[in-house]
Amino acid sequence: MRINKEQVISELSLRHFGSKGWMNSDQTLCPICNRSEKFGILFTQTGGVTHCFYNCGVNMSLYTYLKHIGRKDLVEYEYEVSINSKLKSVYREEETEEEQLPEITLPKGYERINYDKYLADRNFKSYQYDQFEVGVTHYFLEKRLWNYLIFVLKQNNRTVGWLARSKYSKQWHKQNLENYKLGIEDLGLRYRNSTGTDFEKILGGFDEITTNTSIIIAVEGLFDKTNISNLLNTNNREDLKVVFTFGDKFSDHQIELLRKTNVKNVILMYDNNTISQSKRYSMELSKHFNVDVCYIDNPDIDPGNMDINYLQEILSNKKNYYYFYNSKISLKLNQL
Repeated sequence: MRINKEQVISELSLRHFGSKGWMNSDQTLCPICNRSEKFGILFTQTGGVTHCFYNCGVNMSLYTYLKHIGRKDLVEYEYEVSINSKLKSVYREEETEEEQLPEITLPKGYERINYDKYLADRNFKSYQYDQFEVGVTHYFLEKRLWNYLIFVLKQNNRTVGWLARSKYSKQWHKQNLENYKLGIEDLGLRYRNSTGTDFEKILGGFDEITTNTSIIIAVEGLFDKTNISNLLNTNNREDLKVVFTFGDKFSDHQIELLRKTNVKNVILMYDNNTISQSKRYSMELSKHFNVDVCYIDNPDIDPGNMDINYLQEILSNKKNYYYFYNSKISLKLNQL
């Protein structure tokens, strides 16, 4: 693939913008704020990049931008490549050989369980004990994990990490934090995770995706995933699966994992206070997938505690990433 610089400059009537090589014109509008004055195109050896210097800060490859404005005719495809050359692109290409994450050792004394009251109260199903190989440990050298539930994380059928969740309530941890600040109690963490694990390279629930999976819902954490999976009965269907990202960030590695599947549609369902993150990562995902965003308007509700009625409501009101971005900008302006 090659972008003809001279042709793009001519067709889009580009002129120099600033002193660092950026160019723009009245025809080149930011896909988010629709302004042209500070939306720039910078040509590179591999193609080019675009960036909006207003607060929206959107950036994308020149190829993606040309595709977005319906000018793919300005992209040339080269079929003759020298033996010694490497195909490069401004967007990320799949790695020829998948990187293998190191296998992680489970805590000493780890043993499987098939029931726990804390999980039962969170509507944890029997099949999910098997999916995450839920366990505990009472080993004397693992005292810090004695009151924790251990969830095994697998990717490509290999144990690549584990999460340990305290069985104490949120109220207990809140009081524990206050006591810790007063110096009268040791701090008890809600989560203790495996050390040496690069969680940005793991997509929770990835191994559930099959060749027939075309849609995934992406949430922030394990309990968000298990609740949405139960509400939509995804264990008994292949077309739709739920994955989680260990917080409100969708890393490049996690996107690459999805690109190796047959998934075409991504529904981003992050918590109420993650509008900026949802805008950012929905834009990144949109380079490779059809992306919709679900907005949770109630700060007391998240994917881990919502019921089926609320879930159906936000799914029916989901917005394409582009319209979600614009609607949230408009909402912010109206509140000023």
